[in-house]
Amino acid sequence: MTNDVQQTEMDMSGRVAEEIRALLARRRMSGRELARQLGVSPSWVSYRLTGTQPIDLNDLDAIAQVLGVGIVDLLPRDRRQQVTGWYPTVSGDVAHPRHPIVAGAVPLGEIRHGDARRERRVSRTAERITSMSFAATA
Repeated sequence: MTNDVQQTEMDMSGRVAEEIRALLARRRMSGRELARQLGVSPSWVSYRLTGTQPIDLNDLDAIAQVLGVGIVDLLPRDRRQQVTGWYPTVSGDVAHPRHPIVAGAVPLGEIRHGDARRERRVSRTAERITSMSFAATA
């Protein structure tokens, strides 16, 4: 592995670690508690959350499962906005880009109880995207 690739991997891993630390803080969960639920040592968690050791996909999957979120929820926000879905055309032989699934979306876990306006706005947006998707295939 070249130094540039290793550096990019460490940068991405560090940004993922920031997201994990932010989620832990929002949930008032310690690294020690995360380690306990993962069945690893606190130093294992510390090495990954401080960037000493990169976070690989298996680590990310295990952490996401313990935290009850999807892997995409642990990616840096600018990476989430690049995620798009695809669907086949009526003819079935060509795929067209769909509206970005994640761009501009607010993770449901970040909607505070009592923030009904935002929840309704998110629901209406989801309904519009869904109806546009079905209309495009009809």
